[in-house]
Amino acid sequence: MKNNEIVEKKIISENTAVKAFINGFIAYGFIFAFIIFIAVAFFKLVTQHLTFENDLTVAISTSILSAITLYFGTLFLCRLSTFDVLKKCKLNKETIQNINKKMSIFFVICAIASLFICLLIVTNKYTNSTIDFQTASQNYYNAFKDDNIEIANSFINKFKNDLKDDWSKFTISTSILEGSIIFSCLYLIIYQKKMISLYNDYND
Repeated sequence: MKNNEIVEKKIISENTAVKAFINGFIAYGFIFAFIIFIAVAFFKLVTQHLTFENDLTVAISTSILSAITLYFGTLFLCRLSTFDVLKKCKLNKETIQNINKKMSIFFVICAIASLFICLLIVTNKYTNSTIDFQTASQNYYNAFKDDNIEIANSFINKFKNDLKDDWSKFTISTSILEGSIIFSCLYLIIYQKKMISLYNDYND
């Protein structure tokens, strides 16, 4: 019975296969992102009242852990979406090479898009930090200009140092996560080929 089911599996075209792989990857990706969002929200809720001696170390550690989770999660999404398609259909061996090429282009586009989004986030963060600093500086000067300008300078310097610490944590964390995303996307070029070969041969 099993052999008959395998024989009856439909051979899908090159474009259909690519669309199915991409749609599956994106669909499972949204589910994965939602789970990560819930996990991060829960983590922040639990740790919001905790204080750490070295916030930078904590930021780096959590970023590395997130990067590792992201890497293996991405591989799992690729494996799951590939299996989901090939458990129902089969690929013509003559079209696999073209399918791999198109999937490679898709993953490169994902890497470039993630880098572009990252740069937008960093630029927006820098712009907001600059505006916050300028606004706070003006408010401190206005509040203490009639009393003691040194008090205003003290508050401004403290605020400036806090912004520097926050910026350092942000840039390091963002760099680690973005590096993980780019590496994962590029590694998927190789991994996708393995998964297609594995599950298509398995179904033969």
